[in-house]
Amino acid sequence: YNARHATLLADYQSVTIGGDTRDSRRLAVQGSVAAVGGEVMLSRPINDAFALVKVDGLEGVNIYQSGQFSGKTDSKGRLLIPTLGSYVHNQISVDNRDVPLNFELRRFTRLTSPALRAGAVLDFEARRIQAVYGTLNIRIDGQATPVRYGEISLQIDGEHVRHPVGQTGEFFIEDLEPSAYSLSYVGPTGSCSVLLEVPESEDTIVEIGNLLCTPD
Repeated sequence: YNARHATLLADYQSVTIGGDTRDSRRLAVQGSVAAVGGEVMLSRPINDAFALVKVDGLEGVNIYQSGQFSGKTDSKGRLLIPTLGSYVHNQISVDNRDVPLNFELRRFTRLTSPALRAGAVLDFEARRIQAVYGTLNIRIDGQATPVRYGEISLQIDGEHVRHPVGQTGEFFIEDLEPSAYSLSYVGPTGSCSVLLEVPESEDTIVEIGNLLCTPD
């Protein structure tokens, strides 16, 4: 029986000689310990080459080797495949039906040709798809008024990234990591600035709500 981390063997024999019956039972466990990509993992016996597949924390993703099912990723999004051939192309693929809608992969199939007794790390680089939605207001004559059109600018990693603003101050920003950002607005309504705080969230769209911008 091929378990996830070992191969289990069981054997039973009954032999009768001269009216004397003898029963024998044998149980065996075979496995390997593999060190690859800075990790040490248990595996079924490795007779040639192997690969550590990573799908960035996504559990239960089906992984295939040359079209044949190899296993599912664990709670950390990993699967060790112990049956690769050395010095030949091994096709490893991910079943895209198992990837949640709020994640995307850079690729679904990879080729690898490790050396004999060597391991490869195949990172499919799963990335969460997430966007921030909110409404920007500016204080005019003591009243909070939605800005109209124009654009907002955020400072991300030392660079200014610009996004358009809608008719009633709504903005939509994709791929914004949880953090605090300095946001500035320039448009027909004037110019202002505010601190945009993006919280940790599992939601695909993170609703920030109304932001009150301070006029420059």
